[in-house]
Amino acid sequence: MTELAEFAGLDVSDADLDFLDGDDAVLKPGHSAAGNPMRFTVGRVPLRRDDVWRSALPPAQRRLVGTVCAPLLRAYGYPLRSSR
Repeated sequence: MTELAEFAGLDVSDADLDFLDGDDAVLKPGHSAAGNPMRFTVGRVPLRRDDVWRSALPPAQRRLVGTVCAPLLRAYGYPLRSSR
């Protein structure tokens, strides 16, 4: 998480990341009206890489997402083609 924060240009301290415990995040109740249903999750949540979309998303949908996102990818300096 520290590397991710540095990549994003954020200055974080150990206290900012005190919700992390090994490979888990310990989530406290939050107040949110909209978004991902997981926002209601409280307690210990395992952290894991989730990139199944790379193989499960049909090619036509991947192209659509790439087309829609291309202007912002370019604006923020991301490559338009994956190195994979």
